[in-house]
Amino acid sequence: MAYGAVDLRADVAADAFVAAFERELAREKTADHPVAVWVNDHGEHARVTLLADWGNIWLGPVVARAAGDVQRALVGLDHDEYGVEHVVFDGRGGALLRVHHVYVYPHGEPDEQYAPTLAGLPARADLTANPDGTLTGVDALAAAAALYHVAADRMVRAVQETANAFESLQIVFTPLAPWWNALGVTYPVPDLGEPTVTLPRAATRWRRVLPSSTG
Repeated sequence: MAYGAVDLRADVAADAFVAAFERELAREKTADHPVAVWVNDHGEHARVTLLADWGNIWLGPVVARAAGDVQRALVGLDHDEYGVEHVVFDGRGGALLRVHHVYVYPHGEPDEQYAPTLAGLPARADLTANPDGTLTGVDALAAAAALYHVAADRMVRAVQETANAFESLQIVFTPLAPWWNALGVTYPVPDLGEPTVTLPRAATRWRRVLPSSTG
């Protein structure tokens, strides 16, 4: 299972990103399950929310490759009993750069058997990475809070709330819920209702027309 929330730049049409995402999805040989997509206005920009069964290996790289018009993005990867992964990306400079990256290990401590899958993606140069490539320091918490315009103490509270997150690895989304809540991002099921579209479009039809602008 994998899920994400992608916030586009204010002048970018949602359908342009969805089209770019679908092109990259078609290039990903391991992406053999559909992706549910929700498009909603979120202040001055559009938010594209994604949910993909069996997408924990490929959703992050596909989002990164389609990210030319992305302001910021949040990705959650559920690796079942092998852990879960939470990544916040800053896209304001063009390419997506990691600013906050958490891996919940099966036993609560880093283990070389369960390497974070997105640690190879570039991180913002002003942040300090851990030996496993994750970004969990005070600087990363502050960067994520600033990117989403939330108070830094919300991120600190999420650290406390996820201290034993490894105990709920078998429950979808639960280990990462405090991070999404801290950043003010909504998990799509059931709060967002029916998806706007399911990709690839060859497998389905648009359920409604995507907004062509964020205004």
